[in-house]
Amino acid sequence: MKFDPCGGEAVAAERSSETLRLISFRLHQTQYDSRSKRAYVEFRRSDSDGGDQLVVAVFTFRTKERLSKQRIREEVVRKARHVLKGAVAAT
Repeated sequence: MKFDPCGGEAVAAERSSETLRLISFRLHQTQYDSRSKRAYVEFRRSDSDGGDQLVVAVFTFRTKERLSKQRIREEVVRKARHVLKGAVAAT
């Protein structure tokens, strides 16, 4: 797996008892293994007690297109956000 530290911003939704509020997570790292076609994407944010909260998505990423490393990274992050939004909607 290759390590690619990132500094982008991600937004995830969290359900509260009355409203849906937005919480900002920072994209921490993205990894993709071309042999196994596995992707690992990690988002972080600071916690109120001084720690970190982590949200991780691990999934298979396949495409028939020939993509550059940068484009693969962008597509992996896009799919990770989609996967995590689905997880939020399921709760």
